[in-house]
Amino acid sequence: MHNNALIGNARRFRALATSFAMFCIVIGSHLAEAQAWLPNQWSFSPIVNVSSVAYSPDETLLAVGGDNGLCLYSASTRLPFRGLPTGVANVNSVAFSPDGHTLAIGGRSYNGGSVLELWNYRSGHLVASLASNAVLVNSVAFSSNGLILAVGGAAGDLNANSLTGVAEEWNVSTEVRSVSLATTASIVDSVAFSPDGKKLAVGGTSASIGVLEVWNAPAGSLFENIGVGQATTVNSVAFSPDGNSLAGGGSGPSGSMLQMWTVASGAVLDVLNSGIKSVVSSVAFSPDGRRLVVAGANQSPYEGSYLSSGAVELWDLTNGPSVIPLETVGWTVNSVEFSPDGVSLEVAGSNYGYYGGAYGSYEPMTGFFDIWRVSDASLQSSNITGKGYLWGPVSGGSPTFSPGGMLVAGGGIDQVGTSTGVLKKYFNVWNADTGTLAAALPTSVGSTSFANSFSPDGHALAIAGVNGTDGVIDLWNVPSYSLALTLKTGVVSEGLIAFSPDGKRLAIGGFDASGACTIEIWDPATGVQVKKLAPAISVGFAGIQFSADGRSLADGGSLEPDVVGQLPHGVVELWDVASGNLLANLATGESYVHGIAFSPDGKQIAVAGQEAYSAGSLSSAGLEVWSVASKQRLSNLPLQSGTNAAFSVTYAPDGKMLFVSSSGGPGEIQVFDAAQFKVLGYYSVGAYGYFALSQDGKSVVYSKPDAGLEVAQLPPLTSDVLTGFMLNPAWVQQGKSTTCTVTLSKAAPSGGVTVGLESGFQLTLPSTIIVPSGKKSVSFTVRTPWEYTPTVIPITASVGPSSKVAKLTILTPSIKAVSLNAASVLGGQSLKGTVAIVAPAGPVGSAITLVGGSSFISVPADVFLLSGETYATFEMTSKPVDARMKVTVTASDGITTKSTQITLMPPSLRSVTVSPTTVKGGSKATGIVALNGPAGPSGVVVVLSSNKNSATAPRTVKIAAGSSSATFSIDTKSVSSTTVVTIAATAGGMTQSTGLTIT
Repeated sequence: MHNNALIGNARRFRALATSFAMFCIVIGSHLAEAQAWLPNQWSFSPIVNVSSVAYSPDETLLAVGGDNGLCLYSASTRLPFRGLPTGVANVNSVAFSPDGHTLAIGGRSYNGGSVLELWNYRSGHLVASLASNAVLVNSVAFSSNGLILAVGGAAGDLNANSLTGVAEEWNVSTEVRSVSLATTASIVDSVAFSPDGKKLAVGGTSASIGVLEVWNAPAGSLFENIGVGQATTVNSVAFSPDGNSLAGGGSGPSGSMLQMWTVASGAVLDVLNSGIKSVVSSVAFSPDGRRLVVAGANQSPYEGSYLSSGAVELWDLTNGPSVIPLETVGWTVNSVEFSPDGVSLEVAGSNYGYYGGAYGSYEPMTGFFDIWRVSDASLQSSNITGKGYLWGPVSGGSPTFSPGGMLVAGGGIDQVGTSTGVLKKYFNVWNADTGTLAAALPTSVGSTSFANSFSPDGHALAIAGVNGTDGVIDLWNVPSYSLALTLKTGVVSEGLIAFSPDGKRLAIGGFDASGACTIEIWDPATGVQVKKLAPAISVGFAGIQFSADGRSLADGGSLEPDVVGQLPHGVVELWDVASGNLLANLATGESYVHGIAFSPDGKQIAVAGQEAYSAGSLSSAGLEVWSVASKQRLSNLPLQSGTNAAFSVTYAPDGKMLFVSSSGGPGEIQVFDAAQFKVLGYYSVGAYGYFALSQDGKSVVYSKPDAGLEVAQLPPLTSDVLTGFMLNPAWVQQGKSTTCTVTLSKAAPSGGVTVGLESGFQLTLPSTIIVPSGKKSVSFTVRTPWEYTPTVIPITASVGPSSKVAKLTILTPSIKAVSLNAASVLGGQSLKGTVAIVAPAGPVGSAITLVGGSSFISVPADVFLLSGETYATFEMTSKPVDARMKVTVTASDGITTKSTQITLMPPSLRSVTVSPTTVKGGSKATGIVALNGPAGPSGVVVVLSSNKNSATAPRTVKIAAGSSSATFSIDTKSVSSTTVVTIAATAGGMTQSTGLTIT
C-alpha cells in the first residue's frame, strides 16, 4: 500500500554496485562440453533496510520488503515464514491483492532495471513479471476489487537525474497495461486507490514542486490537480475509508508537510501541525477512519555529518485532531500500516548502531519492523529483519542440509524484541523443498554464531557460538526442536563443529580466550568432554572433520611464518580420535587453508585455500588432494583462472566428484572428477560461495552475497550445445509479440535442458526456458514494450558457455501518409493537414514530427496521436509569394518519413475601379486596383492605360508587399460632349478594366 518513502531523494538515485549472478555450468577442455543451468528453488535474504510492509488480508502474514529483497513473516510470531527468490536489489513497495491470492512487488533489480512482479506467495511461485515503462518502481497498489494494479515510479536516466513520472494501471487478469496516466510529476512516489476503486491518487514531485493528482480509474482521465502549497514533494498518499478525504505527507522548504484534503473539491480540509521536522515518508488511515498514522524522520547534525532519527505519530481524528508520538528507535521510518482489523500498527525502517558504544563507529545497517497496539499506543514487539554481521557464513558457519535433505540450517540469527526491550535470539531451520521456516530455535548463542551441524541420523542439531564471553554449544532434538543440552566450551572464536559418523562424538575446534588453538571432543549424549587436543594452528582455524570410519579427525588452518614479514604456512593435521595422538602433519602448499574434506571412503582428503607467491603479492585459489594412507599429495587441481581464494570443499556422496567454492573469477563452485582430477565444470553462485550438498547430491545450499541463503537443484551434466536462436519476425511494432526459437545440437536428455535468457532491456522475457526431454528445440513468445523511438534489443540465449544473440528491432507505429486538404493555395491563406499511421497508437500515444520545406509555410513542430488513434489533423499557414512555388511538407516518426507537396499561388489582379464613376471635365477621379490576395515580398506592379486622352492615369501603380490593393489619381480634361473613357489595369498577364464618364 505504501511507497518506499525515501528521505531526500538520495535512495532513488543510488548506484547499484551489486550485479546479478547467472547460474551455469561450464565444461573444461578434457571432457565433452557439458553444461546446464542451475535452477533456483528458493532463497532467503536478510532485509537490512525495510522500505515497505503490508499485512495479508487474513492477517496471518507480513510482507517485508527492502534492500536485498523480500521476506514473508508470520504476523503472530514475527518470525520468517518464507523468502521469495525475486532477484530484487531494492523492494520499494509491496501490496497484497484483496482476495489474498497475489502479492505485488515493485522496485529495482540487481542489474539496474525496474522490477514489477506478481507472486503466489503461498506457494512461492512467480505469477508474472510485468514490463513497466518505469526504470524505478516506487509504489504499487491494488484496486478494491483486485482487478487493477496501479504502479508509480519514474522513467529516464537515473544517473543523469533526467526523469519522467510514470503512473500506470495494469489489468491483473490479462497482465496487460491498460492505462498510462499523463502525470505532471517527474517522479511518482506513491499511488493509492479510493475504497470504491473509482479514483486513483498520485503523489510525487516535479522540479522541486509537490504533485498531488486524483485520476478517474480505470478511465485514466484527470479528476483534479490538488494544490499542495509550498510542498516540494509528496511522498505518500492515502484515502480515508469513506473515500471523502485524502491525506498526504512529504516535505517542503521549511520541513515536513502533512495535510488532508476533501476529495470532491480538492479543498484543504486540515493542515496537521506535525512534530516530525524533516520529512513525512508514509501515511495511513485506520480501517475505521478514526486514526491517521504518520511516519518520517527528523534531521540531527552530528559533528558536521548528517544523521536522522525516525519519528512516528498516531493522530486521533474524531474530536479534532490530537496526536500521540510513538517512541521508535528507527534511524529512518519508511512505512506504516494498520492491520486489517485496526488492532495493531506496523512501523518499519532501518537504524544504525555503534560498536562498543563508541560514537562514530557504525555497526551494519539493521532492518526492523515494530508492532504497536493501537488502543493504548504500546509497543508489542521490535523485530530485526537483518543485520550484516549476524548473517554471513563467517559468523553463521556454512549452511548445512540435514542428512535426509529435508531441512536446511543456517541464515543467521533473527532477533525479536518485546515491549520490555529484551531481545530473543533465534537460529533458523528451513524446509529445504519449500523454503518455509521449519523452526526458529531460541538458542542461548548470543550475537555470534559461528557453526552448525546435523548429526548423521538427523535427530540432533548442534549450534556453536558465543554467549557473552563464554563459548557454548546448543544441542537440539529434531524434529521436536527441544533443547537437549547446552555445553560450555572454551572455543570462543573461529569455531567449527563436526559430528562423528556414528553420532557418538562431537568435535569443536577454534581459538580460546587466550588465543590458543584448541579442539574439544564431546559425548553429545551425556554432555561430557572426552578429549582435548592442542593443534599447532595459530592463524585461521578453517576446518574440522571426522574420517568415514570415525577413527581419525582432521583439522585445517595456518601456522605463523618462520620469518617476520613472510606469509603463514597452511597445514592439515590428522589425529587419532581414541588416543588423541597426532598422526600426521600435512604441509600444504597453501598460505591459508580455508576448508578440508574427507572422501566418503576415507582414502583422500581435499584441502582448499589461498596461495600467495610472496608477502604482499596477489593471491590465487588453491585445491590439493592428499592420500590419507601415504600422507602424500596426489594432485594440485587447476582452479578457474582469476579466482583468488578457495573456501568450502566437499565430495559428492558417491565420491566421484569433488566440489570446491572460490571467490573472484567466473566460477564460484568448481567441479572435478575426483579419480582423474579433471575439470568437469563450475557453478556461479556469488561472491562467497560457502555451500553444502544434500545427502543425495541433487541439491546445493549456498550463502548469498547479501548474507542470505539460496537452495538450488543440481541438473545432470549434459553435452547439449546451443546451436541456434531465431526470432520470427525479427522486427515488430511496439507492443506486439514475436516468436523466439532455441535449438540444441541434439535432443535433450531426461529432465530437459534449461536455457538461460537475458536482455538488457525491459522485454516481457522469461529468465529461463526448458527444452523438453527428447526435443531439440523449443519456441516461446516475447512481448515488446511501448516506446517512442525505434530500439534494437539484443537477446542472449545461453546453455553454459554456449550462447547465441538475436537482435529484435522494435518499430513504433509507422506513418502511412501525410496529406493536405488542397493541392494549391493562395499565398497567405491557411489549410489543414492530416497524418495517418498504419496501426493505432499505443498506450503512451505517438508523436509525429512535422517539417515545412520553405519559410513561406508554417507547420507545428509535431502532432500527437492519443492512444488508439490512427490519424491526427493539424493546421498550417502560408505567406504571400511573388510567383508560383511548390513547397514540401514532411512527417516523420523517426523510422518512417512521408511527404506531400502544396503549391503556393501568387495573387492575381481581381479588379480596377474608379471613384466617382462620373466627373466634370477638368476635375480628378481616384482609381483603385485590387488583388485576390496579399502581394508577395516584392509587391505587385500594375500597368495602367486609358483609351482616350481626355483622362490620364499614371503609367504604373505598385501594390505593396502584404497589401491587396493600391490607389492612383486620374486627371481629366474638358469635353464638348459626354465622353466615356476606359481605364485598363494589367498585372501578371491579366487585364481588368472599368469605365469613367466625363461630362
